[in-house]
Amino acid sequence: MGCWVGKRNGWNYKTPYGSKPQSLLEPAVHINRFEAENYCKSINGRLPSFSEWKIAAYKQSLPSTKFTINKTYRYHSGDKAENMNSQDLLAYNRHVDVTKLPEGINGMVGMGGNVWEWISDNRGGDSLTVGASWWYDSGKTKESGAQYKPSNFYAIYVGFRCTFDK
Repeated sequence: MGCWVGKRNGWNYKTPYGSKPQSLLEPAVHINRFEAENYCKSINGRLPSFSEWKIAAYKQSLPSTKFTINKTYRYHSGDKAENMNSQDLLAYNRHVDVTKLPEGINGMVGMGGNVWEWISDNRGGDSLTVGASWWYDSGKTKESGAQYKPSNFYAIYVGFRCTFDK
């Protein structure tokens, strides 16, 4: 399955490759930053900021048998890049049902690889995406791999997650 960038007829979050997803537990993709933000607002959430996302993705803040509390890791998977859906590791060559991916820092799934995630940080008409995707190698899943993309950008490998205030 090839990668597609840009708005394509019949492709949206309900039909990411022009047809229904293989699983309802796949991330919502082929959605621009504004649509992601509006969805989060509709369920009383919001897109996380880069600083919030980094803490969730790389700094273990919950008791864990696998990770050291208060330690900041290089990857969502820990000190080494492993078990992430990226071209050099799992390489599914598409996003997958999140239950196929192991838990990482703070019990979060898919913070590295699978799909880039829109976050609230923006610069002019561009918005920051984090975590990389299946289309990239695991090096992009590090904090330094974050990339600005046009806020109205559509791609099969860009999704989002919402955060909620207490």
